[in-house]
Amino acid sequence: MFTVIVKKPRPDFRVFIDLLFGEGRSVDSEGDANSVHSRDWRDLYLKDRESDDPKVELYSEAVSPLYFEVESESQRLEELAALYLYLYCGDSIQSDTGYCLKKLWRH
Repeated sequence: MFTVIVKKPRPDFRVFIDLLFGEGRSVDSEGDANSVHSRDWRDLYLKDRESDDPKVELYSEAVSPLYFEVESESQRLEELAALYLYLYCGDSIQSDTGYCLKKLWRH
């Protein structure tokens, strides 16, 4: 699991579909994006219908809404989702093993 502290609006959730599973894939998605263009979603679930890849979940903590947990049984998918979220809108990222990275540049 990774924790990403965000500091600005999230990316369009559809970017995660193409990034994680490939362009044009049939993917189950759930979450709280009011529209597909929403940048303030706090909960996202993605599962590829065309493969056995496990689900990926990104969700904010109830107590600290800027802290997002990223989880998947696939280490590759989990890392890719967490790193993209971090690079797009994050301030810092930390793995459950304690590895922490803080941005040193500004967008």
